[in-house]
Amino acid sequence: WAGIMADVEHISCEQLWEQQHKEVVSLNIETDTIETALKTLEAEKLLSAPVYGKDGKCIGLLDVLDIVRYLNHMTKTALPHGGCLIAMAEALDKFVRRGGSFLDSPLKKVIDISKRNPYLPVAPGTPMAKVLETLASGVHRVPVVEDGKVKAVISQSTVAAYVAQNAAALGAHADATLESLGAVCHEVISVPGETRTMEAFMLMLEHNLSALPVLTPEGHLHGTLSASDVKAVVSCKFEDLLKPVNVFIEPRRIDSILCRPDETLFAVCERMSKFHLHRLYIVDDETRPVGAVSLTDVCRGAVKVLHQ
Repeated sequence: WAGIMADVEHISCEQLWEQQHKEVVSLNIETDTIETALKTLEAEKLLSAPVYGKDGKCIGLLDVLDIVRYLNHMTKTALPHGGCLIAMAEALDKFVRRGGSFLDSPLKKVIDISKRNPYLPVAPGTPMAKVLETLASGVHRVPVVEDGKVKAVISQSTVAAYVAQNAAALGAHADATLESLGAVCHEVISVPGETRTMEAFMLMLEHNLSALPVLTPEGHLHGTLSASDVKAVVSCKFEDLLKPVNVFIEPRRIDSILCRPDETLFAVCERMSKFHLHRLYIVDDETRPVGAVSLTDVCRGAVKVLHQ
């Protein structure tokens, strides 16, 4: 870790982005809608993208959490005087099929509605160590902006990928565990698999989370519902949001999202980077979730190493 942290202290955020060989994918607030934004994010396997205004300058970031929040808002207001969840979802589905109201909504109605994706631009030469501190605070991504144009987006995933790609620099610090770095959250909010998907999204927003573990009737880990799953509404009916969440979510091998508190931070970064994961779950012998490790926890662990 000493070698990697030394690099982080001296490398700029733009240099780190260039090493990842990625291009910045953007959206336009004048021409893009929720539907085109979701299709772009899905095609590029992204959770967020910078949004440009009519003056050609970036005005903020759109995140899938913004779209989940807007979907939740429309669901709650589908019936003027409230009503049961089924009635609201049915009304919303009819509303969408009539005029495509939700998917046709302009981005100006959605951008940063979740208040979870602050626009905190930095200059190209900003030291990566400073950006890492911001990411460790819970901010998911930081745009690198010059003359109103986003040249790079440094996300928590960028940090995990960088650590995973620099194993040789770890040296004697390769054995730093999640537990020793305080990178494990032991409070896990979960949802039963038979819960309707829209209710699960509502619970996610209520607790200010971006994902929830989905459990079997016996309390075992079945999978995970994340904010990124909202991208599925482009290809499904809104009635599908009434399905049990264990039916709605995409099947994934459970072992790919599990970890142990005694695993090293490097091993976790390597797995997150390889499988494009944003969180892993710690389970007991009965595969019941008892803890979680998110990319925010990974960044906090990295900052702790940096300070040491």
